[in-house]
Amino acid sequence: MQDSQNPTTPQPPSPRKEEIEHLSFLLKTEFIQILISGLIFFLLLGLALTFIIKFLFFPKSSITSPPIPTPKMISPSPLLTPDLYTESSRSVYTEPSRSATANWKTYINDTFKISFKYPISASFPSASSLKEQNNKESSQYQIFIQTPGLNFVLDIQILTPQLSKYYLGSKYQETQTINSINWDILVNQGYCDAGSCDQPFLVYQAIKDNYRYAFIFNNTTIKTELQNQILSTFKFL
Repeated sequence: MQDSQNPTTPQPPSPRKEEIEHLSFLLKTEFIQILISGLIFFLLLGLALTFIIKFLFFPKSSITSPPIPTPKMISPSPLLTPDLYTESSRSVYTEPSRSATANWKTYINDTFKISFKYPISASFPSASSLKEQNNKESSQYQIFIQTPGLNFVLDIQILTPQLSKYYLGSKYQETQTINSINWDILVNQGYCDAGSCDQPFLVYQAIKDNYRYAFIFNNTTIKTELQNQILSTFKFL
């Protein structure tokens, strides 16, 4: 009876139970570490994917500013002159050197305030001739010049409604700028009547202050350098 009333002495925990508790603690700690490592991994992976997508699919070179339009200079449309020539039919003559016309003779007309040069023969100066004719009834003044191999007339007329726009109805070819003066170049095949025809001629025509100045080169319809040289010396004084 006495033995049964003694209190029971507590037994120390068995080694097996301690191992289980310790193992459980280690598993929990390792799980937390794995979870934290996984979160860090996915965070870094997300950042890496963001940079890859940005630089792979949206490179800097593809992001450009919209082009700035370059202003265009708009040239004014050429105005039509009374002769109705077009820009495509215009040309500019390059003036010859002064030595080319240095020995030519100079004609000056104080009435019409003009001057020009014309060639003379160095061997036979007397072979060159100049004649002036004033046709008051027709308001026409003419200068006839003959030199070896060249025969031309400067015809000065007051423009009237009865006169044709082009000299004697000649056919317009082009407009040429010589010494800052615009010359209409015309061709006339010659007037025919009763089976006979006059000689053809080429005309350089300029208009100033209601006067027409027409250089007529006889027996030709072809432009030459000599004609242009003569026109290059023409001046309004």
